[in-house]
Amino acid sequence: WDALSSFSFGHIAKHIGRIYCLMFAALIDYALIITMLLWVPRENQLWVLFILAGLWGVADGCWQTQIAAAYGTLFTENESAFSNFHLWESLGFVIAYVYTPRIRIRYAHIILLCVLTLSMICYAIIEIR
Repeated sequence: WDALSSFSFGHIAKHIGRIYCLMFAALIDYALIITMLLWVPRENQLWVLFILAGLWGVADGCWQTQIAAAYGTLFTENESAFSNFHLWESLGFVIAYVYTPRIRIRYAHIILLCVLTLSMICYAIIEIR
């Protein structure tokens, strides 16, 4: 779903704009995180995990393409911005992999909600300016 989403959002953003694509991805992520916070898994609900993973892939495909497009627009003369983006993205992965096993998953989801909210606020500020 990630690859199909990346391809699709690349074309959709041309028609509706990057901000709406990212808002859609954020809504998917909010719904998924809240679902994971509230859902109590049962043995016969394995299919739900596949739906959650597929939707996560849809949102991730949007994030990957639209953030790269935003960097291309914001930093037209500075190719090192892409390296900087990937550096911080990788650092974020490392931080999450370090703290997640040491805390309850509920708290990891709450942290994820907070980071998503902060990210969307910062992106809105960039779009307004």
